Amino acid sequence: MATPSSDCETLAQMINVRDIKPPEWCNGDEASPRRRQRSVCESAFGTWHRPGDGTLMYAPCVYQPDEPNRRCVLSKGGRPYTCADGARNPPPTPPSRSSPPTPPSPLLHLVFLLADDVGFNDAPGQTTDLTLAWARTSTLLQRGILINSTYTEPLSGPSRRSFLTGRQARLSQGHKEFSQFNETTIAQKLASEGYKTYAVGKWLAGRESTRSTPVGRGFHRFFGFSGNIHSYDSACADQKRFYQWDMNYMESAPFESPASSPAAPFFRYGLEAVYPEQQYITSLLDNKTLTFMADHKRLHPEHPLFLYYAAAALRSAGDNSHPERLYDACASLTNAVRRNVCAAAAGLDESVGAVVRLLESPSYAADEHLLIMSSDNGASAWREGSGGSNYPLRGDKSEIFEGGVRVFSLVLGRHTDLTNSAILGTTYSGGTIQLIDWHATLAALGGYAEGGQAEGELQVNVGLNVWSALVGGLPSPRREMLISVDYNRALGVAYRAGEWKLLVDAAYGAAFASSPPQTYEDDPGEVQVEVSGRHLGWWWAPRSGNNSEYLQRQAELA
Repeated sequence: MATPSSDCETLAQMINVRDIKPPEWCNGDEASPRRRQRSVCESAFGTWHRPGDGTLMYAPCVYQPDEPNRRCVLSKGGRPYTCADGARNPPPTPPSRSSPPTPPSPLLHLVFLLADDVGFNDAPGQTTDLTLAWARTSTLLQRGILINSTYTEPLSGPSRRSFLTGRQARLSQGHKEFSQFNETTIAQKLASEGYKTYAVGKWLAGRESTRSTPVGRGFHRFFGFSGNIHSYDSACADQKRFYQWDMNYMESAPFESPASSPAAPFFRYGLEAVYPEQQYITSLLDNKTLTFMADHKRLHPEHPLFLYYAAAALRSAGDNSHPERLYDACASLTNAVRRNVCAAAAGLDESVGAVVRLLESPSYAADEHLLIMSSDNGASAWREGSGGSNYPLRGDKSEIFEGGVRVFSLVLGRHTDLTNSAILGTTYSGGTIQLIDWHATLAALGGYAEGGQAEGELQVNVGLNVWSALVGGLPSPRREMLISVDYNRALGVAYRAGEWKLLVDAAYGAAFASSPPQTYEDDPGEVQVEVSGRHLGWWWAPRSGNNSEYLQRQAELA
């Protein structure tokens, strides 16, 4: 059966650009004249996969009765096929069934675990007193890479939106939103490459509208909270003056609700946080993470997974009690507040172990995976109940000194580049990495062509793909960085180039602590709180290496 001649001539008129790719004229935007011809495309074109590279081809003109899924190829010799060409030259015969199939490339699953307020001396692989709490992670690091020179913003919200967008926080700030809607998030980039995208835990990147929630930012599924937790056994947000429920589930693809879609997302309260019994928040988030991962393999085994796990720990860990089992690794610590931090770290260590264990289980055995872990900023050493430690760095969360913005990262997984790395099991010494660079690196690993940088943007403003430098032990492409710019001038501005760091109007000390509350617009809970007489991190920490002395000195300054 031949394609009607009228359709054939219409198609010949449409195909008037040399070597044009079919989706550009069959699947253009709604305003495109070619889109209005889509019915022609669908009725008069056939589709077939070109042998060799598997390219999806559209071909007009000739319908092969005995091979209903094959038509003539799109172009020949740099010019479009005509109806006569198609009649004379049917497409090449695909390989016979007896030919051995080409083994599919393994899927690459990507996990980014962002911890909350983990200080330089709280982190696995470099802590002076929490080593036992990080037992699982420390073992895994023997086949991973530790990076102790990752830089963030000095506050949680800006760090999160910079990671999600891959651009400096000041560039993505919007009115009552944590990022502008013209930004392309890491979830949107990876989803465009076939990934199913999941988020668990702390969002803190917009809640004024559905568009600014995780499902409006490209995630297919989310469970967690939009603000800051009240406590480790509460489903309420801490708004300083009042508490409100803040544990929710949402999806933009059919998981719990068959009708879910980006245009009609599904929302519900996360009642499993309190029913049938109150849940410890780290265990709750672990359970949801493992559920999402198991469901992914059951429902979408042909798709790679991207998981953004934004943990609750170690924020305010010293003020909270934790499950008794987690204190087993903390018996040697004499400071009660620090023991609480240790227990929370042990819980986070369980999180890392549980995710890796599932990725290494039979259900994921045929696939590759990478897990990158980091922190959103340094520890809150200025709160005497926080128990965090940025030793030996000066400063803390909310300051642009090293203690507020220099954190750890680690890379674990089953990936050829990582397995063959000459620095496996060691600490990367090739320079600095910024949180936005993890965005660009994950995007590139997932196949997103542009990585993290838009054309024409300055490198200092956007994430850079550091993967080759990291696994090769080579100098980092990150040569300069800006920290704490524009969104909150009260914190000052830092610029680092190579080994030099310039600080302008750096806020610290009693004057900063007792000044009128200042905040950037979208997260009053982070800064707008009376801290007079309690802002401790501006002092240089004791240099003895004794963390008890560090904490004692902080308490004396309170």
